[in-house]
Amino acid sequence: MSTSASEKTVTVACPACKTVNADAGVSSKCSACGEPLAAAVIQQSIDDLKRITERMQELNAPSFKTFNGFGTTLLDYRQRDDGAWEATRWVVAMMLPLVPLASYVIRPKRQANSYGRMESYFDILGRAPLSPAKILRPYALVVVGLAPLVLGFIYSKSSSTLRGPWGALAMVASVVWAAYIIFFVIKNDSKAYKAK
Repeated sequence: MSTSASEKTVTVACPACKTVNADAGVSSKCSACGEPLAAAVIQQSIDDLKRITERMQELNAPSFKTFNGFGTTLLDYRQRDDGAWEATRWVVAMMLPLVPLASYVIRPKRQANSYGRMESYFDILGRAPLSPAKILRPYALVVVGLAPLVLGFIYSKSSSTLRGPWGALAMVASVVWAAYIIFFVIKNDSKAYKAK
């Protein structure tokens, strides 16, 4: 059955036989089995509206974006008993936490990574107190992550112990350790987005 010029058309799968029908409207029937497609067309329109609404909410949310490790992002994710997560928004440089801005209660949705840019998408359920522990924990982890690298560099200038192949191996291990702490342990978001 053809649709009128004013009727919105979408591509939907028939709920009965799963045949994909292009340009279906509320008065259309399945091209394969003749099943009315009104319910499927309405559901598709509702789903499209939900996606647009979610995208608008994401655009209006505070910025939580980094480019090449610079910007603002959530660090130190902690799961709550109610299934939500708490995380603190930080100004970061090379993913090193510089200034804490606020702590949020969130429901993680998805993450997007492309060309040095990382974006996290989530529902903000509310604010949480910015406790001293939330501020000191990332700073302490930075010290733990960078200390072997800094000490190894300083010590290699005054000692022959950290020269040659063993010294190179120690420095590589220090770099790997620092990267692990900064990019994984401080952020601590892998579980939050794992199933998203």
